[in-house]
Amino acid sequence: MDVAARIITLYPVEQCPGAVLPDDDESADLFGVTPREGQSEFAASPWRPVITDVRSWDPEDYGAPHAGTAYRALAVTTAAARMAGGRTVLLLDLTVTATLDGIILAERDAYDPAVEIKLGAATLAAAALGDPARLEAAESRQQILLLPGGLFDPDDLPADQAGTLRKLLVKDTDIGYRPSQMAVLVPPDINGPDRQAVFVWATNTVAAGFEEYGELGRLRTLGLVLSNCQTIAATMAARSIRAAALAELDAAPDPDLDDDAETLRERAEHRIRRVARLRHDLSRHAEVHARGTAVLGGRPLLSYHRAVVAESDLPTLLAATEHLLEQLSAALAVEQQLRNVQEARETAAQQLSVARATQGLLNQSEALKAASVIFASVAAVLGLAGLFAQAAAIPGAQDGTYFGSLPGSVVFVLAVALFAVLIGVAVRVASRVSVPRRWRATARWARWSLVGLTSLGIVAAAVGVLVPVGVAVAGLGAVLLILLVAAEFEYEKT
Repeated sequence: MDVAARIITLYPVEQCPGAVLPDDDESADLFGVTPREGQSEFAASPWRPVITDVRSWDPEDYGAPHAGTAYRALAVTTAAARMAGGRTVLLLDLTVTATLDGIILAERDAYDPAVEIKLGAATLAAAALGDPARLEAAESRQQILLLPGGLFDPDDLPADQAGTLRKLLVKDTDIGYRPSQMAVLVPPDINGPDRQAVFVWATNTVAAGFEEYGELGRLRTLGLVLSNCQTIAATMAARSIRAAALAELDAAPDPDLDDDAETLRERAEHRIRRVARLRHDLSRHAEVHARGTAVLGGRPLLSYHRAVVAESDLPTLLAATEHLLEQLSAALAVEQQLRNVQEARETAAQQLSVARATQGLLNQSEALKAASVIFASVAAVLGLAGLFAQAAAIPGAQDGTYFGSLPGSVVFVLAVALFAVLIGVAVRVASRVSVPRRWRATARWARWSLVGLTSLGIVAAAVGVLVPVGVAVAGLGAVLLILLVAAEFEYEKT
C-alpha cells in the first residue's frame, strides 16, 4: 500500500561569498505559517533561523537514483535557513508517494552523501543557492520524515511496527532490527496528543499525525525544522571552534627563557584574546542552541529539541571543545608564570646593574680621594722642598730673624708641615660628619662669619697692624672654614 510522506532534509552549507540570501522570512511559503512574536509556539529570538529563498521545482526535474522507480516525487521545494553567526542550512522538502520500502529509499537518496541529487542539469546546492555553494560534511545532516497519523502509537507499539520504525530511522530496507537493542527516544509532551507521534534516533526524526491538527500541526512541523537547523548550526560552530582550538594548541611556542618579558606579554595577550573569542563563540553559537535557550515553543518543542541534541554529536563536541579550551587556559597560565619569572629576572638584572654602577661611582670617588691626597702630598713636598731650599740660602748668622737661629726656622717649617697633615686628617674626618638639618642655617651663618674673620685677619696683617695677631686670626679662621665646608659636603654621608 502506497503512503504519502513528506521528507525534509537539512544540509549544512559551506561559507560561500557568492550566495546572497534575502532577509525576508518566507516560512509561510513553505509551511503555511509564520512565527509571530507572542502568538506562535516558536517565538522571535536572535538565534531563531530565518527561512528564505523558497523555490518550487518541477518534480520531473528531481534526479535521484530511485526517483520514478521506487517512489514518485509529487512536490520538490528548496529553501535556505539563515542562521545566527553567518551559517546557512539548505532545506530540501520532498513530497513522495510510495510503499514504506520506497519511502526508505527516498529518505536514503536525500540523505546519503554519496548520492548526488540534481535539479534539472545542476546539482542541488548549485541549483538552490548558486554555483559557488557547496554542502558541508555529511555527518551534520538532519532529516525529518512526516507520515500520516495512525501508523505508530508511542504507547502501543507492537514488535513488527517497532521494527518498521527502526528501518525508517536507519533508512535500511534489507535488515531487520531488534527494538530492545536499539533505543529510540520518544520525547514527552510532544507525544501527548493522541493522534500524534514523534520518534528521534541519531540525526533522524519520524513524526506522524501532524496533518490532523491544522495550524498547530503546521507550527509543530516548522518547530521541528527550526530545532534541527539550530542543532546543525551549533554542531558546525562547535566543529570549527574545536579545529581553531586545536590549531591554537598546536601553534603554542615552546617556552624560551631567552625571550624578554615584553615579548612574552604581547604573545600572551594575543593568545588570551583569541581563546576568549573562542569561548565567546562557543557560548553564543553552540551552547545557546544545545541548551535550548533559543527554543521558545513551549514544553512540547523544548522536549523534542532536547532529544534531538541528545542524539546528535553536539554534547560530545561541546565536551571535547571545552576540554581543549581548558587546556589552552592551562597553557596560558604556564606562559603567565614564565612571563613572571622573566620579569623577575629582568628586574634583578636591572637592580644588579644599578648596584654595579653605584659601586663603580664609589670606586671612582675613592680613586678621586686618593688622587687628591696624592696631589696634596706632592704640593706639600714641593712646598716643603722650597722652604728648605730657601732656608739653605739664608746665612748661618740669623740673630736678627724672628726665630733668632737656623734651627728655630727648621723647627717652624716642620711644625707647619705637621700642622698641615693634621688639618688634612681633620678635613677627612669632617667630611664624614653629617650636619643635622636643623643646624644647617647656623652652619651657613658660621661659614660666612669665618670668611669675614679670615679676611679681617689678612687685611690686618697686610697693613702692618697687629701682625702676629692678624696672622693667627687669618690662619685659625681659614682652618675652621675648611673644616666647616668639609662637614657640609653631601657626598659620603652615612
